[in-house]
Amino acid sequence: AASGSYYKFVFNVTVSGSSNRYIQIAEAKFYRAAGSEAVTAKPLFEPSSCTFEESFDVTITAEEGAIIYYTLDGTDPTTESNVFTENFTIEKTTTVKAIAVAEGKKNSSIATATYTKHTEGTIAEVIAAGIGTAKTSGTVVATYTNGFLMSDETGYILVYKGTAAIGDIVTVEGSISEYAGLLQFGAGSTVEKTGTTEVVYPEVT
Repeated sequence: AASGSYYKFVFNVTVSGSSNRYIQIAEAKFYRAAGSEAVTAKPLFEPSSCTFEESFDVTITAEEGAIIYYTLDGTDPTTESNVFTENFTIEKTTTVKAIAVAEGKKNSSIATATYTKHTEGTIAEVIAAGIGTAKTSGTVVATYTNGFLMSDETGYILVYKGTAAIGDIVTVEGSISEYAGLLQFGAGSTVEKTGTTEVVYPEVT
């Protein structure tokens, strides 16, 4: 408060038989309680976590005067991480984490945004897109205990925990994950049978 100003507190008191007297405080001092150091507000992402098909730019904002540090590989950011100075482009499935650091305050907690790429196309296009979500169609050419192998004119991909028979024409949609260095549709993917066809295997000579 400015010099000479005061705070007025109203108490319901009893003095000489009357009530609602007013007490004027000429000076007041406020102290921050021990251990209650101010904390910098958590950064905000625009857009927030989402699924996307085309590349787009991301911006990060924080309270005035704060410096934003961020990572693009899912690791926790520190003051040694990248400093956010301009928008960056997301082209594949990415987990972004950020903290805000302001002078005289504790660092913010970690803000996280996950951007998941969704691909609809041939098996080759799904594989090229990498980890994310995808939808593709093909023919079941082999089955095994935990799923099946499907193919189209561009390639092959495993469907883990999927149920189908050889010769089924199917459309599969779900999350793409990596196992033993190979990409596959993970458990929980939806499998829709749309027809059947004869599977012809090459002769072994």
